[in-house]
Amino acid sequence: MPAVIGSVTRLLGVLAEDPEAGEAELGFIQAQPAEIWTSLQVISSLADELSAEWLKELFLNSFLQKRPELSEVKKWQGLITQTAEILRAHSSLKDHRESLSRFVAYQLSASQLNSRSKGRSVDELNQLLSQVERASSLSPEATALLIEDISSGSEDFPMELGYAAQVSDVMRAKAFQVRSLALRLNLFEWAGRFWRDLYRSRPSEVRLDNYLRSIGAVSKFFLRERTRLRGLKENVLDHRRVEIARLALDEQWGDSEFSLLARVASVGIFKEVCTPSEAYRTSSSLAECLGMENFSNQSGKILAGQYGERYGELAEAARKLFQAHPNSEIAWSDFANFFFQKKGEPVWNSCGSGEFDKRKKELLSQIEALRIETDLARKSTILVQIRRGYKNCQSF
Repeated sequence: MPAVIGSVTRLLGVLAEDPEAGEAELGFIQAQPAEIWTSLQVISSLADELSAEWLKELFLNSFLQKRPELSEVKKWQGLITQTAEILRAHSSLKDHRESLSRFVAYQLSASQLNSRSKGRSVDELNQLLSQVERASSLSPEATALLIEDISSGSEDFPMELGYAAQVSDVMRAKAFQVRSLALRLNLFEWAGRFWRDLYRSRPSEVRLDNYLRSIGAVSKFFLRERTRLRGLKENVLDHRRVEIARLALDEQWGDSEFSLLARVASVGIFKEVCTPSEAYRTSSSLAECLGMENFSNQSGKILAGQYGERYGELAEAARKLFQAHPNSEIAWSDFANFFFQKKGEPVWNSCGSGEFDKRKKELLSQIEALRIETDLARKSTILVQIRRGYKNCQSF
């Protein structure tokens, strides 16, 4: 009897400790014809070839518990032999043998049984695996997730295969360029995620162009950030810059978003814990201090294209507000209510451009009045008026 069969091996261990234990199992083993052991040995060898731990757990290691008939063992032998033959014909996928062997075996079994869950024939499986092989030539990492989706029965895998088959040489080159440039900027996590999710996200050529444009903007942003440090020692993998870069690439920022980020983040110098120092010389460090949840180009957020430059201009007004009255009760907590009414939602983001400009003009007038006023009581009245103006519009 082959010792490679887990359940038999365990039984031998039990018998070694107590010869009277497991008599029924031993009797079953001794009653089996030599042919069944030959078939089990073939299945075991194929399980090793296919790295099919699932097969050992499902069938071989539970042999004594299930006690299959010779006909069932033969059926398994034929199924696994056919599975191995199919996968041998697609040797470039050998690193994915375990998950594919389970998928192929299930599909063959379902096809042979004419079950409700319709399987695939040998020809259909060979055609499918040939498509997967072609997909692996672009991104082996993305292919691993593709195979995971195939094996799990995901409804998306036909679209993933279709995308992989239709990727043009131009798109292929652009995808490689996106990954290469991201790696050059030390954006390892983002580049890896982009490459792994290529078939799941299925970027169009336009989106790939936008990634390239955004990477160019990130590169210029990184250069400006290093310049702001004025030669001080800095970590090339500065986590603040990297966090902004990841968000920028996901949202496909351009130069305008980075310019606006710098203008808005500059008000961070008025937050007590963000006072100018070596730690807070850069836009990325100030943005982190203000709260990265406040910076996004999605609809309703501070960098959204729908608002144009309004918040850059408002940030400059805010700086004037602090410069006019830097050491009083109108400190950071008041400014937080002024500029970021809710996390990620800037003041007056529901106001149309006309109403927004009206409120900004009124605010600037109040700031100027606050700057020249000397009477403390009247200053307090102006501050109350300013705070009343924080309320958002009802609709955009």
